[in-house]
Amino acid sequence: MEMDKEMRTIPVIFEKLDSVNITDTRFIRVKIKLMHLGLNLNNSIFTKDVVDAAIPTLYNTPILGYVEKDKNGDKDFSDHRSVLTIDKKKISVSYKGSSYGVIPESCNPRYEKEMCEDGIEREYLVVDGLVWTKIEDSDIFLRDEIKKQSMELDEDSIEGGFDKDKHFVFSKIVFYGACALGENTTPAMIGSSIDTNFTLNEIKTKLEQFNTYFSRQSQTSDDIDINNKNTKGGSILTKEFIDNILTEFSVSLENIDFEITNTTTEDELREYLTVFTKKDSLSDDLIDSVLTEFEITKEEIGEFTKDVSEEDFRTFVSNFASEKKAVEPKTELPTSSIFSTYNEKRELLRGVLKRSEERDKDSKLIYVLDYWIADFDDSFVYVEKEEFDGDKWSYSKGRFAYTINNNVTTLTSDFEKMIVKWVTVEENVNIEKARVAFETQKEELDRLKQFEKDTLAEQFEASATIIFEKFNESLSNVSEYMNLKTNFSTMDLDAIEEKCFALLGKKNANFSATNKNNIPDVVHTGIDNTVDEPEDDGYGGILSRKYN
Repeated sequence: MEMDKEMRTIPVIFEKLDSVNITDTRFIRVKIKLMHLGLNLNNSIFTKDVVDAAIPTLYNTPILGYVEKDKNGDKDFSDHRSVLTIDKKKISVSYKGSSYGVIPESCNPRYEKEMCEDGIEREYLVVDGLVWTKIEDSDIFLRDEIKKQSMELDEDSIEGGFDKDKHFVFSKIVFYGACALGENTTPAMIGSSIDTNFTLNEIKTKLEQFNTYFSRQSQTSDDIDINNKNTKGGSILTKEFIDNILTEFSVSLENIDFEITNTTTEDELREYLTVFTKKDSLSDDLIDSVLTEFEITKEEIGEFTKDVSEEDFRTFVSNFASEKKAVEPKTELPTSSIFSTYNEKRELLRGVLKRSEERDKDSKLIYVLDYWIADFDDSFVYVEKEEFDGDKWSYSKGRFAYTINNNVTTLTSDFEKMIVKWVTVEENVNIEKARVAFETQKEELDRLKQFEKDTLAEQFEASATIIFEKFNESLSNVSEYMNLKTNFSTMDLDAIEEKCFALLGKKNANFSATNKNNIPDVVHTGIDNTVDEPEDDGYGGILSRKYN
């Protein structure tokens, strides 16, 4: 079932960080808590896989706002400020806010867990944004440092359906923009009354829902009266408020074993739920799940009672994990990892990438070399390089390798030119697939090369051993031969064999100091080369061979 197409807003928080560059006053860097996973206050659910799929649509979306004077006469962001027009029963909305910044492609989307005021830990999608200081009233971010905000979704993108508890579960979303809110404006989805807590798009939806409700001819007994008078101190205890309390105790209306009447107060409801949630013992699966979440084993935690609520057990395990962590020895980070701010590290890199220029005697510029830091990680700083040779300017992008020790930065490589291309999400996926395939093939090629090298080395070793076996008996007491047997890896097989023959000949040689009888020197190799010749009969042995 597809949700009614409308612009949805999600309550989040702006938090001012240090500027992008201490010397660059064009931007204010802000941290934006966009949304938390799971069930939220407007009875809808965002799962992590749906949010992950939508993250690419965040890139280059605007940071919006509408500024006016508050009740004290000070300028502040107000609300979503749209104009609602009703014409012949058709309701339309036009937005009146302005753009104050952008969520760039380098927004570093990540998830962070945070303990909320209601005692529940939630996981938030967090990004970095840039506010333009050039825009009038952007200094409100610097003044207040933290601003409430609503993240808007594209009305045409929303897909999903209702679960058995009537929660709308999103299956597809597209982010549309982020709107800063004033101190006197509550983010969307808090409460259910038709007031400034909602954007005009939500007012439109509520008006249409009320119109549908009151136009019904009949109502089943299971329907809950829209004006039910469940109270807390005389105020209306609405169905949505009841649902929120049930969610807080991790139960649904269908599961409880008591009745919520028109006279039930909030305190009574909480008391009933406290008793109800403590009736059943903790299940083994739940215990294992909580222990795994906090990385604690049953052996570490020892004996404990199962007759407690999930909330109490979770608190018990959380406290145990905190105490365990407190007594564990802390791992010292290397000096290069210790930076109080993002900009401190950036400034260290900026210090070794200074602008250099030369001028002639007439102060005419003849050479310039400058770098602009685009990004950096723990190993490389990525820069845009501009150079002037006295005739023309040239521009390129690339990186330097670097190290930081004791806050001293050193570039450890020359400028390495890089190519930056704009690609679509689909193209980037294909590039990453090709990269993985290439790395896999390269690993296989390296493995085969090593196998070939090892095989040839084994064959060479075996062949050399065969050669040495021929000479071991004759040269076993020759030190030069023994040295050859341990230092032959740089020689080929022919050279090894020739060397062995040379050593054998040298060993068996019998040279005289002087050769007075002019008898030719003879080298005895130990190999019998004599051949039986016939006795000389005066004719070269012909007769002896013929008649003997």
